Amino acid sequence: MNKLVAIVFTTATLVSTAVKADVEPKFYAGVEGVYSHFHLDGLYKDQTDTSGKSVYAKKAPALALFAGSRINQNFGFEFGGQMYKNRRVTLNGSDASIRNSNLFVDALGVVPMNEVINFVGSVGVGRLRTTKAYKTNASQWANTSSNTKVGVRVGAGCEYLFGENLNTGARAMLRYQNGNHVIKNIKSATLGLFYNF
Repeated sequence: MNKLVAIVFTTATLVSTAVKADVEPKFYAGVEGVYSHFHLDGLYKDQTDTSGKSVYAKKAPALALFAGSRINQNFGFEFGGQMYKNRRVTLNGSDASIRNSNLFVDALGVVPMNEVINFVGSVGVGRLRTTKAYKTNASQWANTSSNTKVGVRVGAGCEYLFGENLNTGARAMLRYQNGNHVIKNIKSATLGLFYNF
């Protein structure tokens, strides 16, 4: 909770600075593909189902949606969510589903390299949730359990602007995030597109 308060305070400070400087924020939204490597806790990394398949994935793709604002040329903030591909396993004779999702808020630092290429760094928090559900019959899921924790995340990458008035962009990022009690940390590579309104 203290980490979340800290990032909210940082974002509020950036917004306050922009207002005092009479800067008009620019808003954007986008989508990105994510590929993550999960560092599992020792208690979970060797668990297998009845077929010998690992219960918890060590790697997984995800789809992320995000939106944010560039307060000025060098600072901004962003929020969004990631949904990872479901993992189906068989536990104790029942079908089970393992799902990971992540909500995040980041403060951004932007360094223009030229008119169309920017270096981007980020620091923020992510709320990682791992959910396990058992299927009791053909249409119902029950005995759901989840593990949720807020962790610090950092990232770095670059973006390329194009289109009319440079209002469209593509970006590639590398990110690291502290996880929950199942996934100790996440290392991710992302590739996405965004549009400046």
